[in-house]
Amino acid sequence: MPHPPVKQRVLFVLFLFFCGTLSAQSDRRSTFHVSGTVTRLGSPLLTRLASVVSDRWVVFEGPSGISVQIDPTGHYEADLPLGVWKVVVMTSATSRLEQHPRLSHPRVFRVTKPMNVVIDLYVNASGCGGVLLVTPDGRPPTPEEEEHKNEPCQGRHFFSLPSDEGVPFEVVIGGQAHNLCSFSHGDRAACEREFGTFNLLTVYADKVTFTRFPKGGLLEAKGNVEVLDGGLKYHRTSVRFLINDGQAVEAY
Repeated sequence: MPHPPVKQRVLFVLFLFFCGTLSAQSDRRSTFHVSGTVTRLGSPLLTRLASVVSDRWVVFEGPSGISVQIDPTGHYEADLPLGVWKVVVMTSATSRLEQHPRLSHPRVFRVTKPMNVVIDLYVNASGCGGVLLVTPDGRPPTPEEEEHKNEPCQGRHFFSLPSDEGVPFEVVIGGQAHNLCSFSHGDRAACEREFGTFNLLTVYADKVTFTRFPKGGLLEAKGNVEVLDGGLKYHRTSVRFLINDGQAVEAY
Protein backbone atom coordinates (compact mmCIF):
# COMPACT_ATOMS: atom_id res chain seq x y z
CA MET A 1 0.00 0.00 0.00
CA PRO A 2 1.50 3.40 -0.93
CA HIS A 3 2.28 5.78 1.91
CA PRO A 4 0.58 9.21 1.97
CA PRO A 5 2.74 12.12 0.88
CA VAL A 6 4.87 13.77 3.57
CA LYS A 7 2.73 16.94 3.42
CA GLN A 8 -0.42 14.96 4.23
CA ARG A 9 1.27 13.19 7.15
CA VAL A 10 2.44 16.51 8.58
CA LEU A 11 -1.06 17.99 8.27
CA PHE A 12 -2.53 14.92 9.98
CA VAL A 13 -0.10 15.23 12.92
CA LEU A 14 -0.88 18.94 13.25
CA PHE A 15 -4.60 18.13 13.21
CA LEU A 16 -4.18 15.64 16.08
CA PHE A 17 -2.11 18.15 18.05
CA PHE A 18 -4.74 20.86 17.49
CA CYS A 19 -7.55 18.55 18.64
CA GLY A 20 -5.59 17.55 21.74
CA THR A 21 -4.93 21.19 22.61
CA LEU A 22 -8.62 22.07 22.24
CA SER A 23 -9.59 19.10 24.42
CA ALA A 24 -7.16 20.14 27.18
CA GLN A 25 -8.42 23.72 27.07
CA SER A 26 -12.02 22.48 27.23
CA ASP A 27 -11.20 20.36 30.30
CA ARG A 28 -9.62 23.36 32.03
CA ARG A 29 -12.69 25.48 31.28
CA SER A 30 -15.03 22.92 32.85
CA THR A 31 -13.09 22.06 36.03
CA PHE A 32 -11.79 23.76 39.17
CA HIS A 33 -9.05 22.97 41.68
CA VAL A 34 -9.97 22.47 45.34
CA SER A 35 -7.59 22.04 48.26
CA GLY A 36 -7.64 22.46 52.00
CA THR A 37 -6.56 21.30 55.44
CA VAL A 38 -8.37 18.78 57.62
CA THR A 39 -8.38 19.76 61.30
CA ARG A 40 -9.78 18.49 64.58
CA LEU A 41 -10.56 21.15 67.20
CA GLY A 42 -8.11 23.63 65.70
CA SER A 43 -5.23 21.19 65.19
CA PRO A 44 -4.24 19.74 61.79
CA LEU A 45 -5.13 16.06 61.38
CA LEU A 46 -1.60 14.64 61.14
CA THR A 47 -2.05 11.20 59.65
CA ARG A 48 1.53 10.22 60.42
CA LEU A 49 0.80 10.19 64.18
CA ALA A 50 0.37 6.71 65.64
CA SER A 51 -2.75 7.86 67.51
CA VAL A 52 -4.55 8.66 64.25
CA VAL A 53 -5.59 5.98 61.77
CA SER A 54 -3.82 6.81 58.51
CA ASP A 55 -6.73 5.77 56.27
CA ARG A 56 -8.60 9.07 55.98
CA TRP A 57 -10.35 10.16 52.79
CA VAL A 58 -12.03 13.30 51.54
CA VAL A 59 -15.09 12.12 49.61
CA PHE A 60 -16.95 14.31 47.10
CA GLU A 61 -20.47 13.69 45.80
CA GLY A 62 -21.76 15.80 42.91
CA PRO A 63 -21.62 15.51 39.12
CA SER A 64 -19.58 12.38 39.88
CA GLY A 65 -18.14 10.57 42.88
CA ILE A 66 -14.50 11.38 43.64
CA SER A 67 -12.29 10.50 46.62
CA VAL A 68 -8.79 11.68 47.54
CA GLN A 69 -6.61 10.56 50.42
CA ILE A 70 -5.45 13.04 53.05
CA ASP A 71 -1.65 13.36 53.06
CA PRO A 72 0.53 12.99 56.19
CA THR A 73 0.31 16.74 56.93
CA GLY A 74 -3.49 16.79 56.90
CA HIS A 75 -3.74 18.35 53.43
CA TYR A 76 -5.78 17.28 50.40
CA GLU A 77 -6.39 18.53 46.85
CA ALA A 78 -8.40 17.51 43.78
CA ASP A 79 -9.60 18.68 40.37
CA LEU A 80 -13.38 18.51 39.97
CA PRO A 81 -16.00 19.32 37.32
CA LEU A 82 -17.99 22.51 37.84
CA GLY A 83 -21.24 22.13 39.75
CA VAL A 84 -22.73 21.54 43.20
CA TRP A 85 -20.73 19.30 45.54
CA LYS A 86 -21.10 17.71 48.96
CA VAL A 87 -17.82 16.90 50.71
CA VAL A 88 -17.15 14.91 53.88
CA VAL A 89 -14.21 13.18 55.61
CA MET A 90 -14.56 9.39 55.88
CA THR A 91 -12.58 6.26 56.70
CA SER A 92 -13.30 4.83 53.24
CA ALA A 93 -12.83 6.01 49.67
CA THR A 94 -16.39 5.02 48.76
CA SER A 95 -18.48 7.68 47.06
CA ARG A 96 -21.64 6.46 48.82
CA LEU A 97 -21.67 8.58 51.95
CA GLU A 98 -24.40 6.61 53.70
CA GLN A 99 -22.42 3.33 53.71
CA HIS A 100 -19.64 4.35 56.11
CA PRO A 101 -19.40 6.52 59.26
CA ARG A 102 -18.82 10.20 58.60
CA LEU A 103 -15.90 11.81 60.39
CA SER A 104 -17.11 15.34 59.62
CA HIS A 105 -20.37 17.12 58.95
CA PRO A 106 -21.03 17.30 55.17
CA ARG A 107 -20.33 20.67 53.55
CA VAL A 108 -22.20 21.76 50.41
CA PHE A 109 -20.65 24.22 47.98
CA ARG A 110 -21.08 25.31 44.37
CA VAL A 111 -18.44 26.35 41.82
CA THR A 112 -19.60 27.84 38.49
CA LYS A 113 -16.29 28.84 36.88
CA PRO A 114 -12.68 27.58 36.81
CA MET A 115 -10.76 28.77 39.89
CA ASN A 116 -8.66 27.62 42.82
CA VAL A 117 -10.89 27.03 45.85
CA VAL A 118 -9.85 26.44 49.47
CA ILE A 119 -12.29 24.29 51.48
CA ASP A 120 -11.03 23.43 54.97
CA LEU A 121 -12.74 20.50 56.69
CA TYR A 122 -13.29 19.79 60.38
CA VAL A 123 -13.17 16.26 61.80
CA ASN A 124 -15.47 15.47 64.73
CA ALA A 125 -13.86 15.51 68.15
CA SER A 126 -13.52 12.33 70.19
CA GLY A 127 -15.60 12.03 73.34
CA CYS A 128 -18.75 13.69 71.99
CA GLY A 129 -20.72 10.54 71.15
CA GLY A 130 -23.40 8.74 73.10
CA VAL A 131 -25.50 11.79 73.99
CA LEU A 132 -28.99 10.72 75.10
CA LEU A 133 -31.56 12.82 73.26
CA VAL A 134 -34.85 13.43 75.11
CA THR A 135 -37.62 15.11 73.10
CA PRO A 136 -40.16 17.43 74.81
CA ASP A 137 -43.12 15.11 74.17
CA GLY A 138 -41.28 11.81 74.45
CA ARG A 139 -41.57 11.08 70.73
CA PRO A 140 -38.74 9.35 68.84
CA PRO A 141 -36.15 11.92 67.67
CA THR A 142 -36.14 12.84 63.99
CA PRO A 143 -33.11 11.90 61.82
CA GLU A 144 -32.06 15.58 61.83
CA GLU A 145 -32.25 15.73 65.64
CA GLU A 146 -30.19 12.55 65.89
CA GLU A 147 -27.57 13.92 63.49
CA HIS A 148 -27.22 17.19 65.40
CA LYS A 149 -27.48 15.91 68.99
CA ASN A 150 -23.69 15.96 69.57
CA GLU A 151 -23.11 19.39 68.03
CA PRO A 152 -23.08 21.41 71.30
CA CYS A 153 -20.24 19.16 72.52
CA GLN A 154 -18.45 19.68 69.19
CA GLY A 155 -18.81 23.46 69.61
CA ARG A 156 -20.76 23.78 66.35
CA HIS A 157 -24.08 25.28 65.32
CA PHE A 158 -25.89 24.79 62.01
CA PHE A 159 -28.34 27.03 60.17
CA SER A 160 -30.03 25.65 57.05
CA LEU A 161 -30.17 28.31 54.31
CA PRO A 162 -30.99 26.64 50.98
CA SER A 163 -30.84 28.70 47.81
CA ASP A 164 -33.99 29.61 45.89
CA GLU A 165 -33.07 26.75 43.53
CA GLY A 166 -33.07 24.30 46.44
CA VAL A 167 -29.32 23.79 46.89
CA PRO A 168 -29.05 22.74 50.59
CA PHE A 169 -26.48 25.29 51.76
CA GLU A 170 -25.79 25.70 55.49
CA VAL A 171 -24.13 28.28 57.69
CA VAL A 172 -21.87 26.49 60.18
CA ILE A 173 -20.39 28.24 63.21
CA GLY A 174 -17.68 26.18 64.92
CA GLY A 175 -14.55 26.15 67.01
CA GLN A 176 -16.49 27.08 70.15
CA ALA A 177 -15.56 24.02 72.23
CA HIS A 178 -12.57 25.89 73.68
CA ASN A 179 -12.16 23.77 76.82
CA LEU A 180 -12.42 20.46 74.97
CA CYS A 181 -9.92 21.72 72.43
CA SER A 182 -7.39 22.75 75.11
CA PHE A 183 -7.82 19.41 76.87
CA SER A 184 -7.21 17.52 73.60
CA HIS A 185 -3.95 19.09 72.42
CA GLY A 186 -3.14 22.18 74.49
CA ASP A 187 -2.58 24.60 71.60
CA ARG A 188 -4.29 27.49 73.35
CA ALA A 189 -3.89 29.97 70.49
CA ALA A 190 -5.58 27.59 68.04
CA CYS A 191 -8.23 26.65 70.60
CA GLU A 192 -9.33 30.27 71.01
CA ARG A 193 -10.09 30.67 67.30
CA GLU A 194 -13.57 30.21 65.86
CA PHE A 195 -14.80 29.74 62.29
CA GLY A 196 -17.84 30.21 60.11
CA THR A 197 -18.54 28.59 56.73
CA PHE A 198 -21.13 29.03 54.00
CA ASN A 199 -20.84 27.74 50.43
CA LEU A 200 -17.30 28.81 49.33
CA LEU A 201 -16.87 31.26 52.23
CA THR A 202 -14.78 30.46 55.32
CA VAL A 203 -13.93 33.00 58.02
CA TYR A 204 -11.59 32.52 60.99
CA ALA A 205 -11.62 34.98 63.88
CA ASP A 206 -11.46 35.37 67.65
CA LYS A 207 -15.28 35.53 67.66
CA VAL A 208 -17.75 34.41 64.96
CA THR A 209 -21.55 34.76 65.23
CA PHE A 210 -24.57 34.37 62.98
CA THR A 211 -27.88 36.23 63.22
CA ARG A 212 -30.76 34.71 61.29
CA PHE A 213 -33.31 36.85 59.48
CA PRO A 214 -36.70 35.75 58.12
CA LYS A 215 -34.84 35.27 54.82
CA GLY A 216 -31.07 34.87 55.01
CA GLY A 217 -28.91 36.20 57.80
CA LEU A 218 -25.78 38.07 58.92
CA LEU A 219 -22.44 36.35 59.54
CA GLU A 220 -20.09 38.48 61.70
CA ALA A 221 -16.44 37.89 62.60
CA LYS A 222 -14.33 40.03 64.95
CA GLY A 223 -10.66 39.99 65.94
CA ASN A 224 -7.77 38.93 63.68
CA VAL A 225 -10.13 37.90 60.88
CA GLU A 226 -8.95 35.74 57.98
CA VAL A 227 -11.32 35.35 55.03
CA LEU A 228 -11.20 32.62 52.38
CA ASP A 229 -13.81 33.34 49.72
CA GLY A 230 -13.52 31.25 46.56
CA GLY A 231 -10.14 32.19 45.12
CA LEU A 232 -9.68 35.19 47.46
CA LYS A 233 -7.82 35.38 50.77
CA TYR A 234 -7.60 38.52 52.88
CA HIS A 235 -7.51 39.85 56.47
CA ARG A 236 -9.68 42.28 58.40
CA THR A 237 -10.07 43.51 61.97
CA SER A 238 -13.74 42.67 61.63
CA VAL A 239 -16.07 41.66 58.80
CA ARG A 240 -19.79 41.11 58.14
CA PHE A 241 -21.44 39.10 55.38
CA LEU A 242 -25.08 39.26 54.31
CA ILE A 243 -26.16 35.77 53.29
CA ASN A 244 -29.11 35.08 51.03
CA ASP A 245 -29.99 32.73 48.11
CA GLY A 246 -26.64 30.93 48.14
CA GLN A 247 -24.61 34.17 48.13
CA ALA A 248 -22.43 35.75 50.82
CA VAL A 249 -21.87 39.48 50.17
CA GLU A 250 -19.56 41.55 52.38
CA ALA A 251 -21.45 44.37 54.10
CA TYR A 252 -19.49 47.59 54.61
